[in-house]
Amino acid sequence: MAESKNRLVLTTCGTSLLTNGVDQEVRARINQLANHTERDLSAQDKELLDRHIEERSRLLSRTKNPDEIRSLSAELNGLITYFGGDLKPSPGRPDTHVLLTSDTYLGHRIGEVIDEWLQSRGFSAQVWSPGGLATREREDFRHAMADLVLRCEQTLPGYRESGYRIVFNLTGGFKSIQGFMQTLGMFHADEMFYIFETGSSLITIPRLPVSLETGDLIRKHEQIFRRLGLGEELPLEECRGLPEILLFDDGQKAILSEWGQLVWQRSKWSLYSERLLDPLPGLRYSSNFRKKVRGLNLSPDRLATLNERLDELSLRVRGKRENLKSLDFKQLKGNPKPPSTHECDVWSDDERRLFGHYENETFVIDDIERGLH
Repeated sequence: MAESKNRLVLTTCGTSLLTNGVDQEVRARINQLANHTERDLSAQDKELLDRHIEERSRLLSRTKNPDEIRSLSAELNGLITYFGGDLKPSPGRPDTHVLLTSDTYLGHRIGEVIDEWLQSRGFSAQVWSPGGLATREREDFRHAMADLVLRCEQTLPGYRESGYRIVFNLTGGFKSIQGFMQTLGMFHADEMFYIFETGSSLITIPRLPVSLETGDLIRKHEQIFRRLGLGEELPLEECRGLPEILLFDDGQKAILSEWGQLVWQRSKWSLYSERLLDPLPGLRYSSNFRKKVRGLNLSPDRLATLNERLDELSLRVRGKRENLKSLDFKQLKGNPKPPSTHECDVWSDDERRLFGHYENETFVIDDIERGLH
């Protein structure tokens, strides 16, 4: 029986809602089409799937007995068993459910059905379908897992800080996704659970004290990690000092792998918050700017944000990224602060700005000051 603390429950979703208790011919056809996107489907197959999905959705909606609901869906079997035999929101703030589905036609549709079912019972629910997440192409799968690592790092810590217990329900879904999520859960989940497909016994895996000791590696290759962490694709030769497991490469270019993303996201704040980092390509810091930063005696949070903005500005001035709202890089009107010709924002709750000017292809950061208005 789960404890009463509010939870965020991340559930891996497969096709069990469409295949449990149906005849073998329908099951076989569902399995054949499980990795198809909408554009991959013929009109006939899409019509077949839509009709079957609607039938199963109606069946789920009108089924009231928890045991019968459990027999329809592995995902709901896990949730109902974990919640003590029924699935009802707790008084006050309801538990939040995240449904992790494949980026396929069936994945999206199944996510919609379970999402609607949970919300109709008073739960907060959302669907995550990382782009390219399917088990047909290995490279697409790994790219999707890297995106999933990033989403978890950006989302789940905030829930934990708000008092939620993070739980992974790994009862449903593709085996490859379950395996990856079990590893990722060692870093994010307070608890993981699953149920054997033919039984009702709940297997729980408590959170283990796992940490990544990668500080020396990150600092040794600081600029490479920062550029890869920004999404840049770098020549493989420049990344030779990094372990192969942290990279995707095509023999010439490299980006961060799913494990590279995990290492970077787990180490980024510590790096960004300790000092003003050296400029990435496209930027140069003036002595005045360095002096001003030292004089501000910035908190770790402020320093981390400043480093993030400077790295984003590096991409912007090199034409590798559009202007971000958080950056708001723009040309100054008139000549109010020579030699500076441009400015950009630093903190959203502060009028502090970076001022600078171009020298050939390099953007020189002249100053950090409050806005000129």
